[in-house]
Amino acid sequence: MRKVSSMVGLSVISTADGVNMGAVTEVVVDLSQGAIVGLVVDPPPAEKGVMAEDIAVIGPDAVMISDRSKMGPVADMPELTDRRRLSKDKPVAVVTKSGTKLGTLAEIYINPATREVTQYDVSAGSVRDLTDGVLSLPLVSGIVHGPDTVIVPDTLITSLEDQVGGLRGTWAAVSRKLRQDLHRASQQASVLYQRSSESMKEAVEQAKHKSEQVAKTVSDKFEQAP
Repeated sequence: MRKVSSMVGLSVISTADGVNMGAVTEVVVDLSQGAIVGLVVDPPPAEKGVMAEDIAVIGPDAVMISDRSKMGPVADMPELTDRRRLSKDKPVAVVTKSGTKLGTLAEIYINPATREVTQYDVSAGSVRDLTDGVLSLPLVSGIVHGPDTVIVPDTLITSLEDQVGGLRGTWAAVSRKLRQDLHRASQQASVLYQRSSESMKEAVEQAKHKSEQVAKTVSDKFEQAP
């Protein structure tokens, strides 16, 4: 399983002649098909495209294609351009068919060997992600993946509620443990401080007592002097 975002920046190399054809700038995915549609290579105005069926290997450090003919102008690939997001700066909303917003599309995971989507994450915002966790959803039939919105079947709500409850329970347990650890540490610090104060007080008393003894000895010797 691999994050789609980790493919951005990979070199695209022709295995026929070893030529580096450019770097991946966008991975176009269609959740309704459950697979990668293709890759966009290099920034505009020099954008080129590679369709998913023309990808030979998605490796850890490079994407391999058989030869240069597998890459062409993005404008000549309507299957690719039609599936691109309207804006990379605008999050893709994820809503149910009945109109309940679940969040925004976050990470998408694929099987590099098959180019198929294995799961995708839905974010409810950085704070909610921290407290409740990111929702990881499976692919189901009936998903509509538009350029700015993903619509999922209402049947996902049941499994979604179970997952949210489980995540909240997990975070609650972690939170409780953190509070317990903090309270325990505070108690230990208080005991150490008390012990330290008592030890210091005892040392001061001993020094005072010794000082008084020395002063008395000096005084006695002074009085006994001729």
